[in-house]
Amino acid sequence: MKPGFGRVVTTMIGLLASAAFNSAYAYHPAVDSFFNSSDPFVQSTVIPNIEKCRKADVVLQFRAADGSPLTGVQVQANMIKHSFLFGCCLLNSDTDRRSALWLDVFNFGLPEGAGKWDAIERTDGVENFSGMDNIMNWAESHGVTVEEHFLSGYVPSWASALPAATFAQRQLLHMRHVVDRYKDRIRFYQVDNEAKIANKYLWDSMQVSFPQYKSRFGICDDLNGTFWDLAGLWTMPGADAVSNNWPGITFAANQVHCATTPGTSGTWYSPRQFYEGMFNKYLDSKVKIQLTELDFPCPGTMNAGSYRTGTMTENLKAICYVQYLATAFSHPSVEATNFWGFGPGGYMPGSGFVDGSYNPLPCYDAVKSLIKEKFWTKSSGATDAQGTYAYRGFQGYYELVATGPNGLSIRDTFELKPGLSPVQIIVTAQGILSQVAKPVISPAGDFLVSPTQISITGATSGAQVRYTIDGADPTELSTLYSGPFTLSAAATIKARAYKTGMNPSELSAEVFKGLLAAENPANAQQGLNYSYYEGQWDALPDFQSMSAIRTGTAAVFDLTPANQKMSYFGLRFDGYIDIPVDGIYTFYMGCNDAADLHISSFPALKGCPEVCIIGLKAGKHGIRVDYYQATANLFLQAMWECQRAGIAKQTIPASSLYRSDNTAALPPKKLAIADSGPIAVYTIRGQRLTLEKGALAAARPRAYTGAKGVFVTAAEHNRAAKAALVVQ
Repeated sequence: MKPGFGRVVTTMIGLLASAAFNSAYAYHPAVDSFFNSSDPFVQSTVIPNIEKCRKADVVLQFRAADGSPLTGVQVQANMIKHSFLFGCCLLNSDTDRRSALWLDVFNFGLPEGAGKWDAIERTDGVENFSGMDNIMNWAESHGVTVEEHFLSGYVPSWASALPAATFAQRQLLHMRHVVDRYKDRIRFYQVDNEAKIANKYLWDSMQVSFPQYKSRFGICDDLNGTFWDLAGLWTMPGADAVSNNWPGITFAANQVHCATTPGTSGTWYSPRQFYEGMFNKYLDSKVKIQLTELDFPCPGTMNAGSYRTGTMTENLKAICYVQYLATAFSHPSVEATNFWGFGPGGYMPGSGFVDGSYNPLPCYDAVKSLIKEKFWTKSSGATDAQGTYAYRGFQGYYELVATGPNGLSIRDTFELKPGLSPVQIIVTAQGILSQVAKPVISPAGDFLVSPTQISITGATSGAQVRYTIDGADPTELSTLYSGPFTLSAAATIKARAYKTGMNPSELSAEVFKGLLAAENPANAQQGLNYSYYEGQWDALPDFQSMSAIRTGTAAVFDLTPANQKMSYFGLRFDGYIDIPVDGIYTFYMGCNDAADLHISSFPALKGCPEVCIIGLKAGKHGIRVDYYQATANLFLQAMWECQRAGIAKQTIPASSLYRSDNTAALPPKKLAIADSGPIAVYTIRGQRLTLEKGALAAARPRAYTGAKGVFVTAAEHNRAAKAALVVQ
């Protein structure tokens, strides 16, 4: 039976693990359409991930003053607000019915224009915050989370003519004034959008000026001056790239205007495109994704190649918006979505939720059904003999109502926070007990280059910290933290604090990754092997399935093997890179039109411009670069740096590149593995195959699937087995 969605009226509204969709309860047709989709990706990935990533088990433990269980207590736990941020551009008053409609669906938003520099300081030296103040007052009065859009612009006309140095000073002054005014009233600050920032000094200055708000700073659509709007590129740089470019960044916002200009045709993107073009690049990263400018013009024509084609109608727009929200909600890397206009006007005509008379459109009813019915939990029942009531619900804020014998009456609230499952909450006649402060693990997780001292601190006096280093969630029986300890091998450290008479703390976790072992091939010699291809492709092709026109050797990653051809060709470089010392290395890729870089079995860089930060042991590691040139502006550059090795950012030199006789036949691969006794089951480049482990793998370091040969070295096999990766 496929994982699905259902509704049990007396206990829960929402997802049920491994249950088929229950058509007895009718959600909006657009919601039903998506969750009964024939798209295999929706059924195999999106729907199960909602259950996995956005829900948690809750155990409410009712106790009398003497600690004995309270049985037969009637319990209601009703959701009142999501932890996930479902947003739309903010309003500024309750003067018309739009406010009630907006508040019945959304909990988050951005000011569409009032927060920009050209709105606040239209005249040089004259600041007017009234528009933004009205929005803030409205949002705060209704408990709505706000994101500033955006500190660096748009640039007022008077500032455009300023000398560069003066302009940078005035831009920074404006940015500081906004943060000074609103402080922590605003949850997120987009420091830049669309590459409007004068220079990176301004980012650093904001971090220094407001250290207490560093966790609130992010960037939208800007990397090295490159605007990554999905309508133009359908991609965004990875987490390493934005972290390297904007040190300390906590969120990367992305515009999802489905048309390049207002009133034109648009592209309807698929759930798989969202995952592969954006979301998976931030998996396990502390940098989160926000989709802050969602819209689709209606009526309008959908571009060729869209997930759906034809004419966009209001009913199709409802299905589109449900798909976008559900897909974003399903991925743990996404923390917020925001539609760019409630309506009826807005940047993209016809993209809003209400018509000119403020009557709800189909997309409004569909999104409301999705958020407030499909993704909503109401649970009720009675405590058992142990005084326990348990349920599974969506992460968010809940009102707890409990009544029982001897006049017991409790009304309290709690938050079911992301990342915690199961959540145990102790409830007494006085209500929910207070919670121990979350412990802090120092330093933050990273690649473990050398033995590192770990400390864990907590702010609650008298609390005991329990921790694990094997990735298991700690309990009251786990190791008691008594002082700093040394970590010498890769580990996932988790900690939780406990104190009698209080609820346990939230879980803290830091991941310390090991360095990737070198392959050190025998008989390595200077240079790279290359394969040359020709063809017209829409994107970087799979060279593995193609026959090369010619092969040869090259000194470095450049376009010399193309023999001055200017268009429609591809190159694959295979070899090894000599890593001088153990350390954390940063790789950069620059190209036109497209390129990927792999280090050993690690898919390091996909697309340009990109950055990858990876921990490597000293020695020779497999390296591969794939490049595709369409027309004009040929460019390929692979760079690296490592502070520990004394390597400043530079092009990877010929002296660090090697090849061997087996490089072309046994290139490094991206592997996924499932352990099944003496057989290892791999997925490589979308193909599933098996390979004997141990001695057989060493003796026969290749396996075949179908008519194509897919080569796997024993070293690759052993690394994958050791990492215990899961088949994707």
